Amino acid sequence: MAESNVEITELIKRIHESGALGRSSTYPRLLDYLVEQARSGQSCSEVDLAENVFFKSDTFDQTSDSSVRVYVHNLRKKLQLYYEGAGQKESHRIHIPKGEYRVEILDAENYAKVL
Repeated sequence: MAESNVEITELIKRIHESGALGRSSTYPRLLDYLVEQARSGQSCSEVDLAENVFFKSDTFDQTSDSSVRVYVHNLRKKLQLYYEGAGQKESHRIHIPKGEYRVEILDAENYAKVL
């Protein structure tokens, strides 16, 4: 994450304030956790998210509970809608690669290439 922490913090604040993540506290918490993991250089797994974001027990069974995958998919869509609307002038974008539990910070041009 080459962008400064201040820039990323301000971007996240604008996303939160836009209402793009809905009324639930889950999506903001998920976004914040993924960004914090990226900032610290840590990788994140589905089980990590289940325990640290969704407060599931350490017996979480990802084969029978798809809630983490569904929330990450929905967050990806919510971010995309934000950048198509209120955030279309953002110079940097938070991107969650499909099939992964991590974020990338991309400039607007590179973001358009990955969609």
